Amino acid sequence: MPAAGEYIDFPDVVDVSCDVLNAALPAFENVTAFGRIPKPRPAEFILVRLAGSARETMVSENYQLLLEGWAQTATRAFRLVRVARAIIFAQDAQLFGCSSISGPAELPDPTSSQERVTSMVGVRVRGTTLA
Repeated sequence: MPAAGEYIDFPDVVDVSCDVLNAALPAFENVTAFGRIPKPRPAEFILVRLAGSARETMVSENYQLLLEGWAQTATRAFRLVRVARAIIFAQDAQLFGCSSISGPAELPDPTSSQERVTSMVGVRVRGTTLA
């Protein structure tokens, strides 16, 4: 518990999530996770978007992340999202208390015609005292 007058800061959960995914993804898939749609846009990638958050305790925050798998086929996009979810759910250090908010759902991108599958997950992070 922080002492009176201490201020708690939380990490950029999208950056943390992309780091976690990119450390583990090469073992399963040859894709990269990004916090924004990259330019140029790869044929396949995972996008992590912050969809909301709620402060749980003085030192923990619960975030809702939208994971998006982008690929040339819906089958492949579903696979990318399932792998990303598995990696996120296996975390217990930087990210913990992971939960499923919505399972994978097809949501093709009308602009690029690229297949996109989305899934919403909840993750918790611990804050640190500001120096």
